[in-house]
Amino acid sequence: MEQLNQTHTNIDDLFARLSAERAALDNAMQRCAKREVQDRELLSAVGEFAERQQRVEDDMRALLDRQRESDEVMEESITRMFREKREKDEGIRMEIEGLFGASVHGAQEILRRFDITTTSADEFVNLATVRSTSVSKRPRLVSISSVSSPSSSLSGLSNPFANSLASPTLQSAESLDNEFVSLTPLNTPKWPSSSISPNPPDITETKLEPREWDFLDYEQGVAWGSGGKPRVKPPTSFTEFNCDFEEATPTNRLPLEPVDNTVIIPITEWHAGTADSTRNIKVNGVRVLKSGILELSVKVLDDQTALEPGALEELTYSLTKYHRGTQHKLAGKFRQWAFVSVQSSHGTAWHRGLILEIIGRDAEVLFIDSGFHESVRVDNLRPLPTLFRFLPQQARKARLSFVKLPDAQSQHHAEALEVLQETCMGRMLAAKLDYGGDNRMYCMNSVMVPVPPSLMHLRLMEPGVDSDDIPMSVNGQLLREGLATIDSELGGSIRTYQSTPRLLAKAAMKARNEGLGMYRREEALSR
Repeated sequence: MEQLNQTHTNIDDLFARLSAERAALDNAMQRCAKREVQDRELLSAVGEFAERQQRVEDDMRALLDRQRESDEVMEESITRMFREKREKDEGIRMEIEGLFGASVHGAQEILRRFDITTTSADEFVNLATVRSTSVSKRPRLVSISSVSSPSSSLSGLSNPFANSLASPTLQSAESLDNEFVSLTPLNTPKWPSSSISPNPPDITETKLEPREWDFLDYEQGVAWGSGGKPRVKPPTSFTEFNCDFEEATPTNRLPLEPVDNTVIIPITEWHAGTADSTRNIKVNGVRVLKSGILELSVKVLDDQTALEPGALEELTYSLTKYHRGTQHKLAGKFRQWAFVSVQSSHGTAWHRGLILEIIGRDAEVLFIDSGFHESVRVDNLRPLPTLFRFLPQQARKARLSFVKLPDAQSQHHAEALEVLQETCMGRMLAAKLDYGGDNRMYCMNSVMVPVPPSLMHLRLMEPGVDSDDIPMSVNGQLLREGLATIDSELGGSIRTYQSTPRLLAKAAMKARNEGLGMYRREEALSR
């Protein structure tokens, strides 16, 4: 009996488990049904999306076709307008010729009616000679141009009326130059064609150096001079450039040159710690940053970077002529670190520049061939054609290795600048690269963009002086005269040389012990 009861219990348990499993199976079937419904809805949504996408593409194709048709209609309309304008201009010209012809016949009829005799041009030769002798000391004027006289537009036609009634003075003036378009002195040079000529103007190879820096810049972001007024002097190449080109007009514009912004203007390689780490340079100018660092603009002069004589002047000449002969506007927005053509507010020439910062409608630009900084209006920026991107950048940024000048607030700041000016101005110096100057690139919108190289740390010296003799360098002499201090923040560059810290400290201690420069005794200053 007990076995029978146990069997019934087991059967009940089995049925209970079967019921639970069946309930779980039913739940799974319900979930599968729901998922199948969701899958069908998803497939339906994907199909609807594909249909909408296809309709959008069809609409876009239709719009593009309409735009192309509209462009064709506009092009045909413009062509027809120009053709009609030419026909009207030709009709007007023919009417003007008819009117002048009638005027000539009327004038000749009047002359014949009143029996008026006119003197030929040959009879005025002696008189013209006398007059030219008497007025040779005064500027003479040429005739009114085609702009101010409608009859001059027909200068190619024979006009007996004008020839018979013109005065000897007018005939003489017109024989001088009938191409001028205004009252112009005879010694005024003619304007050249706006096309870029293959040869640049004659450039004087030797010229006296100016008795001042090419520029000394105390602008916003740098230290200020005495009285809180900035002193800025642009490079002489900006102010001495003579622009004798005509502005472009719709009738004489030059073709636009292609612009490839992926072409980077090369920078001459110069590495520290190598056999060619010492090169000849010229210091173009100086800026004193707020940090007290003296930023030099230098130009390398050795054989590795030497240009053909007048190459930079030829580039400036051709670039200026190109932009005055075209209307080449920038396409799209400006971007930082982009190479552009820029016109300084200190002259009319166009130069190569690099955008450092854009603030509203102004752009901070570095003139890469002179080292000059200026904030210019974006209206003075143009694309830099690829044609003008192959000449290496001529200006490099540098600072003095191991030392820094007194702060701008120091009374010895101006004295240190004057000594540096007398040492560097208009002279070729030898420079050894101690640190920095590496070229860098970064990616912006899938385009590799150049970043201005870091400041080169240079020690300057007279040509022929041992570059390892730091006390004989300009850096060491400034330190020895008490006009500079050791820059404690240059750990990376100063640790490269084992004996340099000791020699620099010795030079600074001598200046302190002898009371030179900033170490002068108070009683000596009060005398």
